[in-house]
Amino acid sequence: MKRYRLFLVIYLLSLIIFIFNSLGTATQRFSRKESTHTTMSPSTGMVREYWFSVRFDGRFWMVDKDARIYDLHSPEDLSFPVVVTNAKVDPEKGIVEGVKGVLPDKIPEFVFEINFEKKYLTLDNSAVVKILSLVDLRSCIKVLEVTHQYLNPKVLYLFNNGKLYKIG
Repeated sequence: MKRYRLFLVIYLLSLIIFIFNSLGTATQRFSRKESTHTTMSPSTGMVREYWFSVRFDGRFWMVDKDARIYDLHSPEDLSFPVVVTNAKVDPEKGIVEGVKGVLPDKIPEFVFEINFEKKYLTLDNSAVVKILSLVDLRSCIKVLEVTHQYLNPKVLYLFNNGKLYKIG
C-alpha cells in the first residue's frame, strides 16, 4: 500500500508541475506582445530601450530611444515590430538623424513600416496611409490608434488635416 501512495504522490506532483508550467507558457503566448524591450549594451554597460528598427548596409539594426543604433537583428529573426525605412543614418556617430522630433515615444504594434522618403505608413493589415508632411506623423499615429482596426486591408488612405481619406 505504501508503494501506491508513493507512486500517487509522485504522479500528482508531476501533474501539478506540468499544469503550472503549461499555464505559464499559455499566458506568455497569449499576452499582448510588447514592442519595447530593454537590452544591456556589453561595451558600455548601459541599459538601452528598443524603439524601432532601421535598415542600413543591407542589415536590420535596433535603435534606442536616443536614436542611437546599438545592436543588430539576427538574419533569421524577421519578426521585429517597426521598421523605419529611408531614414538618414550617420555611420560615424551611429545615430539616425531627424527621427526624435517626428516619431512618437512609443510606436504602436499595428504600424509595420514607416517610410521617411515617400512619407507613408504601412499597417499590419497591409493598409497604406500616406501623409503630406512628416510633422503630421505623430497626429496620424494618434488617429490610427483609434481607427486602425476599421481600415480595409490593401487599401490606400491619405491623412490630411487630422482626418483619414480613402483614395484607392
